[in-house]
Amino acid sequence: MSQCTHVNGNIRFDYMPFGEDKGFEDEIKRVLGEKVDYDHVGLFGKDHQNRPDSHIPRGSEGGIDYYVYKSSRGYNVGIDGDLRDFGLDEVQDIFDWFGKIMNYQFESFFHVREAALYIDIEYGKDFLLIDDRYNEENKKGYKVHEV
Repeated sequence: MSQCTHVNGNIRFDYMPFGEDKGFEDEIKRVLGEKVDYDHVGLFGKDHQNRPDSHIPRGSEGGIDYYVYKSSRGYNVGIDGDLRDFGLDEVQDIFDWFGKIMNYQFESFFHVREAALYIDIEYGKDFLLIDDRYNEENKKGYKVHEV
C-alpha cells in the first residue's frame, strides 16, 4: 500500500515600507527551491532528463508546491503538497527544509513575520511546525508539535 504525506501551510513576510521589493520573489524561490512536479518524477513523466536539482522535499510523484502572492500587508507564501511514497522515515527532510527557510537571512528588507506548516502522514503521525525564531534557545527556528 502506498503512503502519502500531505502538507499545508503559509509563511507571511513583512518588509520595510521604504524598501524596494524588487527581486523578492526570485529570492524566496531560491530559498524554497525549484518546484519539482509530476512531469519530472511521475511514472509517466515526460521530462525526467530535465528534472531540477532541487532541495525541495518530494515524493515519487512530485514535490511540495508553493506560490508567492503579495497582499496589502506584505508577501505570503502558500505551501501545499501530496508526497507519495513519503512517510515518517522521510519527514525530517520537511523539518530541515522548513528550518532553512526560518533561519535564512534575506538580502532584502524582508523577514518572516509568522509561519506554520501542517504535516499529515497517512497511517502515521501528524505534525504542526510553528515559527519560533525569537527563542534564542531554539536553534532550529521552529517548534514541532505532534498532533
